[in-house]
Order: sequence, then structure tokens, then C-alpha cells
Amino acid sequence: MIFAKRGLYNRIAVICGVVVMALSSVSCYHEKSSVNNVKVYYIAANESKLDCWDSDVKANTIETEEAVRELLDELSKDIVTSKSQPAISDSVRLKSFTIDEDVVNLDFYAGYKDLGRIEEVLHRAAIVRTLTQLKKIECVSISVEGEPITDHLGNPVGNMRADDFIYNIGNEIGSYEQLQIKLYFVNESNDKLVPVYRTVVYNSSASVEKMAVEQIVKGPRSNEVFPTISPDTKVINLSIKDGVCHIDFSKDFLSEPFDVDPQLALYSIVNTVTEFPSVDKVEIQVDGQKEFTFREFLISGEYERNMDLVQ
Repeated sequence: MIFAKRGLYNRIAVICGVVVMALSSVSCYHEKSSVNNVKVYYIAANESKLDCWDSDVKANTIETEEAVRELLDELSKDIVTSKSQPAISDSVRLKSFTIDEDVVNLDFYAGYKDLGRIEEVLHRAAIVRTLTQLKKIECVSISVEGEPITDHLGNPVGNMRADDFIYNIGNEIGSYEQLQIKLYFVNESNDKLVPVYRTVVYNSSASVEKMAVEQIVKGPRSNEVFPTISPDTKVINLSIKDGVCHIDFSKDFLSEPFDVDPQLALYSIVNTVTEFPSVDKVEIQVDGQKEFTFREFLISGEYERNMDLVQ
């Protein structure tokens, strides 16, 4: 079975595997822009969200290296509020940076490793979401004394994009919870599913079931298991009623970038979602269609978990 390069799946920002967080300020929401000033993020006083201010750096500047250097200086500035924290500080000191095409590589001194798990991901999110506003920068990679940062299983976190940090738009929602989830991916032989455990920190107002499905779409982070669903797939809607989880995917779900048994692909989702006590069955739709053919496999109705497919 032939799969795409694993680097595609190393873009997930991780606390012990994966991090899901809420960035609460409406004014701080951003997308790639050709005219807007870059917003510089920092850790707010309550240490559960990010805030930001406008820099003088334009998102569409052609002087990329100079802009990155200036933004790194901005990320190091003292914050007016005494309990707020800059993303880069005396205890989180940047050693050097390089730019490789559209990736900024940051190398920190050893003090970076002293950050707590939640604190570390807030610092990381602030840095990534600041730098990736630049038109020519898509990803950020972080290392400590030359060694790439890793998750609790020792897997490299890899290149991170802004959308690796999931956020809500609206008023502050400051309640975060830590939870271990179980995701199912396919083995190398393409004949069984393999459970993969990840510890996530997520906003309690968000749907953890939807978050888990989105991580299945993004794919695994190691070479021991393999992806099941096209990474271009979007979760249009997810709702749970009477123990049935209704998931509506975009049409990208029907594409076939991987040579995966369609039944295993289906149950990678079903088995993952039914790990949650709120879900007994799963109904999958594509663009609102409740019956469709998926890789010559007819999908229709509600599906219960199938542990016979798990090795």
C-alpha cells in the first residue's frame, strides 16, 4: 500500500499529541490578507487565551526576512498588563531563526522545555498565529537546541500552520479541559484498524466529537499507522441526537488519495466517534446526501462500532 509523504500529517499542534484551543478575541481573528497589519499575539493575564495588538508590519510585505525579524522582536516585548506574558521572553529565549521557502524555523534555548504543557502550547500558538499572517509564510517549525519539539510519544510536532490551532470567534470562553481520546487509523497491511491515543486540551464549549473527527481527517503523526480519509475533507456539520451522531462531510470525502479499504475508512470514523459516551451510532452524509457510494462501497443509514476490524 502506497501513501503520500508523512510530512503532510505532521502539521498538528500538539499537547501530548494534539492541541485544540479557543482564541477568544474577535478583533484578533485573522486570515491571509494583502493589506492588513499583522497582529502580534501574547498570552493574556488569565493564561487561558491569547490577546493581540496591531504591529506596523504589513501582511503582504515582500521583505519577508526583515518582517519575521521585526515580528520576533514584537513577540518579545514586555506586556503592559503585569500578569500577561510575551510569547518570547527571558525564560523562553530564541536562539536563532531561518527561513526555508514558506517555513520559518525557530530554535530556542533549553529554557523552552521548562514550560508547562498548556503554557507551552499557548506560547507556540501565539508565535505560529503571528508569523503565518505574512503572505509568504505558511508554516512555523520549532526546535530546542537543535532538536525538534516532540509530543509525549516522542513524535516530532513538525511544521505548524495557523489553522492547527482551532479557535472560536466571540466572547471569551475560558473553560479548558484535558481529555484522552482514541483515534482509529489503518495498519500498513490495510486489513485492520489500529487505536492511537492522544491527550488533548480543548475548550469545553466546543464539540469534542467534531474535534476527534477532524483529527481523523488530518491523519496520524507516525509511520506506524496510516490515514484513511482525504485531508481536504471538511466537516460541514456534526450533531448528536438520541445517541446518533450525524456527520455531514464535504464532497472531498469521496476523493481517493489513499489506497485504503473503504470499510476500514468508514469505521475509522465510526469507531472513533463511538468512543464517546454520548454516541451509540453514526450516520454519515456527504453534502447533505444520506446515501452515496464511497469507493464502490454503499454507505447508508446508521452504523455501530465494529471492533472485529481492530487489531
